[in-house]
Amino acid sequence: MQRQRPIKCFSKTLKKATYVLFFSALLVFSPFKADADTLPEHEITWAINAAPPFHVLNGRYKNQGICDALIQSVSNHLPNVKQRVVVMPQQRISQLMREQKQLCFPCMIYHPEANDGAVFSQPTHVYRPHGIITRRDIADKLLSDGRTQLSLAELLATDLRFGRPQGRKYGRLQGLIDNYDKQRNSAVLRSGENSTVGILDMIEAGRIDYTIDYMSVKTYYEKTHDDRLAYIPISELAQQPVIGAIGCSDDEWGRKSVALINGVLADVRRDQLFLQTLNLWFVDKPQDSYQRLYQQSLREYTPEE
Repeated sequence: MQRQRPIKCFSKTLKKATYVLFFSALLVFSPFKADADTLPEHEITWAINAAPPFHVLNGRYKNQGICDALIQSVSNHLPNVKQRVVVMPQQRISQLMREQKQLCFPCMIYHPEANDGAVFSQPTHVYRPHGIITRRDIADKLLSDGRTQLSLAELLATDLRFGRPQGRKYGRLQGLIDNYDKQRNSAVLRSGENSTVGILDMIEAGRIDYTIDYMSVKTYYEKTHDDRLAYIPISELAQQPVIGAIGCSDDEWGRKSVALINGVLADVRRDQLFLQTLNLWFVDKPQDSYQRLYQQSLREYTPEE
C-alpha cells in the first residue's frame, strides 16, 4: 500500500476581533492514479472546525477524525487538484457558504433538497442516528418505566437543561429543535473549539443535563475522558441512519468541485485507511454491524449512473 503523506498546517492570526482565527494547510500528495491532463485547473478549499471526532486537531487522535480521513482520502485520489484547509467556527463556515465564498465542508448531512447554501456530493459515509447523551443518573430516571428509547419532543418539554454546540444541525430533528428555540429560547449553546467535547464536559459538571449527538461523539469521549455518560436512542428517528456528504458552495465553483469529488468517491469508499477511521469511531463491539449498514446505506442513497 502506498504511504500517505501527512497534511502540513501553517497558522496565521487575523488582528481584527471580528475575524476568525484560521489555519491554512497545504495538502502534499504522492502520485496516485489520476492523469494531470484529464483534470481541469482547479483549487478546492476545505473549511473545517475543531469538533472531535469529526475533526481532531490535537491530542492522541490528531488528524484521525472522521472527516479528516475523508479529506485525506479525496486528496490522495485527486493528486493534481490543488487543495488547502482553513479552520474556523461552524457558524462562520455556514455564513461563508451562504455567501458563496468557494468553500467545501466535508461533514454535512446529506439532504440536497434542502440546499442550505450548498451543493452536495454523493453520500460519503453513514452515522447511526442521533441520540440523547446525559448523565447515567438522569438516564436511569428517564428510563425507570422500562423504556429503551425516549421521545425528543417529550424531553424538550421537561425542565431538564438542554445544551448543544453552536451552529450544529440535526437533520430530521431540526424542526423540533427550532420550535424549542422559538418557544423557550433556553438552550445552552457552546461555541469555540472542541465544542462537541465541551458540551459533554458541561453535562459531566452538572451545568446542563443533556445534549443530542451521535454515539460516535460519546465513543470519542470514552476514549479520552473518565466517562460517566449514557446514550439513549430517540424514538422519532426510528433508528434511521444519518447519511453524510461533502457540501460545497452552491455556485459554479462548488458544482465543479463536487463533480471532481464525485468522480473519485467510489475509490474513497474502498480506501482502507478511510474505512479504518470509520471503524475507529463507529465499531463499538466485536460483532458490530456498522460495515453492513455503511454499504447498504450508500447503495440506497447513491444515484445510479
